[in-house]
Amino acid sequence: MTKTLSGFSIEKAIIEEFNKHIPRGYRFRKIREYLKEMKISTVIKPRNAKDVAIYPIRLSEEDSNKINDVIHFNSQKGIKLSGSDIVSFIIGEINEHQIRVRDTMNTSFIIDESVYFELIKALKGSTINLSFEEYVLNDYKEPNVEYILSHKPEIKKTMPMLVDKSVIKKLDAIKAEIIEDTGKNVPRSNLFRDIIYQMIRHLNNSDEEVTQLQNRIFEDLDALKSIGGHEAIREIINKIKNDYLLET
Repeated sequence: MTKTLSGFSIEKAIIEEFNKHIPRGYRFRKIREYLKEMKISTVIKPRNAKDVAIYPIRLSEEDSNKINDVIHFNSQKGIKLSGSDIVSFIIGEINEHQIRVRDTMNTSFIIDESVYFELIKALKGSTINLSFEEYVLNDYKEPNVEYILSHKPEIKKTMPMLVDKSVIKKLDAIKAEIIEDTGKNVPRSNLFRDIIYQMIRHLNNSDEEVTQLQNRIFEDLDALKSIGGHEAIREIINKIKNDYLLET
């Protein structure tokens, strides 16, 4: 399904709290999932936001229609809302109620040193533990059994991890299935290496990188507007049209 970039004006404090608890690559998903389950009849109090930033997110036509439906319902009750009010409400609700409560345990895994550095690069500052948990619980669907059974790290690196027990439970269930199917022993680290290998490619193929770059452009445009006013914005928009949009 095609998604279109939309920019919403959100309080910086709300965004910072959201980013602190939800790893990169899963933030847009959390918003879209909440929006999908949200009732059109939800009554939302208009904001009086002051310190805001443009928060870009890719939304499907269905997502955009849902936002418009919520706006329309509230307007019938005399409440005037914008799309930014809706997205702010959703992020605020996620911050307060939707953050997964973790029951963690300490463990460690053996991984390729080179793959570890690839992972750090792909995460772009996001927490390893939370990103790993989100990937296992939401996206790790097809273990590469051949890789799990055969791959051996050339240069080993031990990774201590504080991992949610539900994730360990899922790892052990997958491991048990592989052992039953192959009759071969599968240490957790073998499975972990396959997860990290696939997770890196998942992160690198995410459209969030494009959106993050677009977000920087929004921020730069805000700064340009504050310094040069609307005329400076119009000038750069015209240049973009001439240099990029009219190319054949």
